[in-house]
Amino acid sequence: MNDHSRHLAAIMFTDISGYTALMGRDERRAMELLHTNRLIQKPLIEKYNGTWVKEMGDGTLAQFDSAYNATKCAIEIQQNAKKELKAQLRIGLHLGEITMENDDIFGDGVNVASRIESIADPGGIYISEAIQQALHNRTDIRTKFLGEVPLKNVDKLLKIYCVIGEGLTVPERVKIKKLREGLGAEKSKVRRFFRHPLFSVLILLLVVGFFTIRNLETTNRSRRVMSIAILPFANFTGSSNEQYFVDMMHDAVIGEISKIGNLIVKSRTSTLQFRDTKLSVPEIARILDVDALIESSVFKTGDSVYIQVQLIKARPEENHIWTQDYKRDTRHILTLYGDLAKTVAKEVEIQLSPQEDKYLTHIEEVDPEAYKAYLNGQFQCNKFSKIGLDSAEYYFNSSRVSDPNYALAYAGLARVALVRAQFGIIPYHEAAIENIKFLEKAMSLDSSQFQIHFLLAAFNAWGTWDFETAEKEFIKSIELSPNSAMARVYYAQLLCILKRYEEARSQGEYAIRLDPFNNIIKIVYAQNLNFMKKPNEAIPLLNEIRKTDPYDGFMLSTMRTSYHITGEVEKAIEVWKDSYNNDSTAITVLDKAYKKSGYQFALEQLGELMVKRSETEFITPWRICTIYTRAGKKEQALQWMEKAYIAHDQNMPFIATDPIFDFLREDPKFDLIAKKMKFP
Repeated sequence: MNDHSRHLAAIMFTDISGYTALMGRDERRAMELLHTNRLIQKPLIEKYNGTWVKEMGDGTLAQFDSAYNATKCAIEIQQNAKKELKAQLRIGLHLGEITMENDDIFGDGVNVASRIESIADPGGIYISEAIQQALHNRTDIRTKFLGEVPLKNVDKLLKIYCVIGEGLTVPERVKIKKLREGLGAEKSKVRRFFRHPLFSVLILLLVVGFFTIRNLETTNRSRRVMSIAILPFANFTGSSNEQYFVDMMHDAVIGEISKIGNLIVKSRTSTLQFRDTKLSVPEIARILDVDALIESSVFKTGDSVYIQVQLIKARPEENHIWTQDYKRDTRHILTLYGDLAKTVAKEVEIQLSPQEDKYLTHIEEVDPEAYKAYLNGQFQCNKFSKIGLDSAEYYFNSSRVSDPNYALAYAGLARVALVRAQFGIIPYHEAAIENIKFLEKAMSLDSSQFQIHFLLAAFNAWGTWDFETAEKEFIKSIELSPNSAMARVYYAQLLCILKRYEEARSQGEYAIRLDPFNNIIKIVYAQNLNFMKKPNEAIPLLNEIRKTDPYDGFMLSTMRTSYHITGEVEKAIEVWKDSYNNDSTAITVLDKAYKKSGYQFALEQLGELMVKRSETEFITPWRICTIYTRAGKKEQALQWMEKAYIAHDQNMPFIATDPIFDFLREDPKFDLIAKKMKFP
C-alpha cells in the first residue's frame, strides 16, 4: 500500500527559459545547464529547510515549510543563477494543500504553482496571493501586484504578484496588461501541449523553425529610433524618503541621454505627467510624439545603486528592444549614467560622434554624501519657492562640505542666487556677488558640465548684460546637451533681445517639442512671441495654462502684456486683478480707477500705490517702471527705468525688444540707457 499524507506547503516550480530551443541547437550545452542548475538549487533548497521533490526535464519541483523560506530561497536561486548559470530561470510559488505519496507530491497546490511558473518572466519570481498574505509582515521582501490573472484549470481569477529585488526581472507594462487579459491561461495551455511526449519531436522542429524565422525578422526589422521619452523611475528602494534620490536620478539619466545629438529626448517635466499612468506604451508615445520609451526601476543596497532598464519601441508597433541591469557604487554613478546612454545609442542604431563619446565617458568618482546632498538640493530648488530655495542652499552647502572639490555643489549655490534675484527675493548686487564667486569656483573645478555653462549664459545675459559672452555660453550649453529645452527657450529669449526673431522662433519651437507639458517653457515661449509682436499666438498658450493654474504669476504677467499689445484693455484689467488676488487694496484701486477713467488711469493709480509702498517695503523699480509704461506716463516710466538700470535689474535687457516700450524709444533718456547697456 502506498504511504500518503495531506498537509499545507509552499510549493516552488522552476524551469530554464529557452531550454527547448537550446536542446535543439546544442544538446551538450543543454545538459551542462541542467547539471549546473541542480548544483545551484539543491544546496539552497536544503539551506531554507526545503525538500527537493523531483526534476522534470528542465523543470524542478520543491516544497517548503513556510512561504518566507520558499521566497528567500527563490530570490537566492535567481541571484546565483544570474552569476553562474548563464541562462535565466522562471520561478512560480504557491501556498496550498498537497498530497504526499511515495516521495512525490500532488494536488491543486502543485498545479497552481506550475501555472504561475509558466507565466513568469525569465529572471523573475511570481507568487500567488496566498504567498503574498503569508509575507505581509516581512519587510525584507518587496512585491508588486500584477493583477487578477486567469490560469488554465483554475476555476477563478488568481491574484498574482512579482517579487522585487536586486537582479530580479520586473514585468513591463505591456506584459502586465496581457496577463490581465488572459495570457496566463493561453500560455499554460501551450506549455502543457509542448510537454506532451507524443508531440515532442514535432514541437521541437516547430520551435527551432519559429526561432529561426523570428531571428530573421528581428534582424531585418530596423531598431532605429529618432525620438525617445524616459518615464519616471519606479522607486523600489523600500523608502519614500528616497523619492528625491529616485527623481533626481531620473533627471540625471535624461540629462545624460540628452547629450546624444541625433536623438530627440523629451524633457523631465513632460515625462512626469505619466508617473503611475495606466496608459499603454503606444498611447504614451502618441501623446509625447516619440518612437520609443524607457522604463526603469531603482533599487539601493547601502551605497550601491541598482537600475533595471527596459527600452520599448512603440512605433510602428510595440516591440521590446532591450533590457539591462546596471549596478554601481554611488562613487561611480556617473559611469553608470554614461554606460547606460552609450548602450541606448547602440541599441537604437545611432553612431556617437567622438565628442559625444567623450561627453559620455566618466572616469571621475563622486563622494556619496556630496552627491546625495546635491540631488536633494536640486529637488528642493525645483520647487521654485522661498522655502525650497532656502532648503536647496542648505543641501548644496552640505554637498560642498562633504566634497570641497565637487563642482556641481557650487553651481547649485549659484543657481539659488540667480533664482532669488529673478523672483525679487534679494537685490541683484547681492545675487551677483554670490553668482560670480560660485560660478568661478565651479568652472575652475570642472568646465565640462552643461549646468555650469547654462548658468553662465543666464548670468551674462541678464546679470552682467554681456550679450556676446552669453550667446557663446548658450551655444556651449546646447552643444553639451542638445536636448535641453530650458537652454533652448532661454537662448531664444536672448535672440529676441538681439532682435534675431527668426532664429528665436526656431529655438523656441524646438524647446516646446522637447518639453510639451512644461508650463515654464510655454510661458517663456509666449513671452518671446510678445517680443515678436505676435500676441495672438501667445494668448492661447497662456489660456491653456490659466485653466489649471489660474494664479501663476509668471503666466499672468505675460498675459497682461499680450492683452496690452492687442489693445484688449478690459481683459488686461481682469488679468491685473488676478495678479493681485491676495491684495485687496490693489484690486480696489484698479477696479475703482478703471470704472472712473479707464485702463491707463487704473494703472497710473496702481503705480502710485506701489511707489508709496516702496518707501517701507522692497518693491523693484522695474515693477513700478512697467506699470507706468503701460499707463502711458512717459516721465514716471523713464524715471523708474533709470532706477532699475542703477539697481541693475535682471529684466532690463527686455527694453530692447518688448513692444510696451515702443512709445519711449525716441526719447533721449531711453536712448541713453540703451546705449549704456550696449545692445548690439
